[in-house]
Amino acid sequence: MNEHALDFARRIERLERQNRRLKLGMLGLAAVFGAVLFVGAVTPQEIVEAEKFVLRDAEGRQRAVLQVPEWGPCLSLYDAAGTTQVALYINGSRPGVRLSDTNGKERAILEVDEGPLFALFDERGQQRAGIGVQETGDKTWPEGAAFFLFDADGRPRVTLDAFPRGPELVLHDATGKPIYRAPKATEGARQ
Repeated sequence: MNEHALDFARRIERLERQNRRLKLGMLGLAAVFGAVLFVGAVTPQEIVEAEKFVLRDAEGRQRAVLQVPEWGPCLSLYDAAGTTQVALYINGSRPGVRLSDTNGKERAILEVDEGPLFALFDERGQQRAGIGVQETGDKTWPEGAAFFLFDADGRPRVTLDAFPRGPELVLHDATGKPIYRAPKATEGARQ
């Protein structure tokens, strides 16, 4: 091969390398331009709508659920074992919070209906204590506030009422029958 042919082959080889670099550069530029267009086309949503949201931890376990069943909205929080620990809800027009133990048994409830009500439960699910405020009275519970203690079988053992007619403390026997009342029952007082 003569020198002129070698020079010509080197120039072609150099042009081919430059052409490959130019093609790669244009491909990279096109990719960047495409990404800019894509990012510009995806604008943040101000409203996200869904029937249910599930939040999972890094291991894929369900840790929170926000949903709206037919009775009303509810946010449930779960422990690592998948047991519901906290539920925040509105049941109809009654907002509430339920707290459960690690076995999933409800241990405390706070609800507001015709007034706030707070109840505590034992490990068997039996109500053991409660306090409430009744803002509109009726025959079974007049307007006012009351505190209740129950035995392991769910029978009332102590009630302390603060009603418009005056306060009242009642102690009950094992059958739930009142055995002590202070002040003593007067005409018109709850029996």
